[in-house]
Amino acid sequence: MALRPWIFLLAAVATEIVGVSVMKQVSQDAGWTALLFMYAMIGLSFFLLAVAMDHLPMAVTYATWETLGLTAVAFIGWRFFGESIGPLK
Repeated sequence: MALRPWIFLLAAVATEIVGVSVMKQVSQDAGWTALLFMYAMIGLSFFLLAVAMDHLPMAVTYATWETLGLTAVAFIGWRFFGESIGPLK
């Protein structure tokens, strides 16, 4: 398999992580700029995911996007926002 779709998939994961992390900031009363940036990152993430899905199987693409994204967001929540990491997370 070519490397290019995987680069798009990793970029989709990275932009999702940024968007969700900014979402936490927005929920804590950030301004309009942060809100617009959050929407841009989440939208870009879905666009990149769709591009990757053109060349990779849907199950592999979505599972990779979700697994890497959830793992990273759980770590960021623990490390930077003081959230707990328990067995249910």
